Amino acid sequence: MAHNRIPEIFSGKSEFLKFKESIPERATLAELNNAFESAVLKTTSEIKQAAVLFSGGVDSSLIAKVVAEKIPDTTLYTAGMQDSRDIAEAKTSAEKLGLNLKTAAISESDLLRYLQKVKQILKNADFLQLQIAVPLYIAMEKIQEDAHRVVFCGQGADELFCGYDIFKRILREKGYAAVQEEILSKIENMRERNLERDFAVAEHFNLELRVPFLEQNFMKIALAISPELKISSPEDEKRKLILRELALQNGIPQEIAYMKKRSIQYGSGMSRKLKALEKR
Repeated sequence: MAHNRIPEIFSGKSEFLKFKESIPERATLAELNNAFESAVLKTTSEIKQAAVLFSGGVDSSLIAKVVAEKIPDTTLYTAGMQDSRDIAEAKTSAEKLGLNLKTAAISESDLLRYLQKVKQILKNADFLQLQIAVPLYIAMEKIQEDAHRVVFCGQGADELFCGYDIFKRILREKGYAAVQEEILSKIENMRERNLERDFAVAEHFNLELRVPFLEQNFMKIALAISPELKISSPEDEKRKLILRELALQNGIPQEIAYMKKRSIQYGSGMSRKLKALEKR
């Protein structure tokens, strides 16, 4: 894929159908690890400096560790309200990983200004999209200020590995076959719900957004992994089980690999504050 563009498989229904037809029937953790190594090599080639969007959870920690191994001049970035959970957890995880972290902690008085800037970029975006985009904007602003050109993120992990709460309900009500269908549906709809937002913010700051989890072969292998290896039961509060095992294989400490994380709009502390602003 062109690193500063949304992957081609998300460009339309016909492209996604072709992609679905190429997914293997089954895949193993070893195959997933091999595909991940290839995705990392592809996305880190010919780069001397990198930034990583970082929350301290398994997705961003795995990306951060392997990128830093390939690109020693790597810095992690986290944005949130002052004293937010994401900033605290990011600091703890970065220290355990031995990686350099920069934080962008903002005050409530600055939030309205950032909200207006994001609205100018994401015209007609719904409020959920804005809540997610504001911390992304703040982090990428700092990344640009530090003269980075390439930024990595862990986008795609929740869709590929059952990270969302809805998978618990679907498993309880309809079983694993329905879970697999929901995974495919979420991947197919990623462009509208996630990628256009993230790439638009990156483009605003003239940054190349690189997404190892969305490299085509890695996605094929991840989608061929049985959903039973991603979510153990309708009561599974952490999910993404095989991704956590992949993280352990790549040297992520157990306490990070099995950390339960909140969505960025909640972990950053911005959701409640932004809702209050919108009501004014």
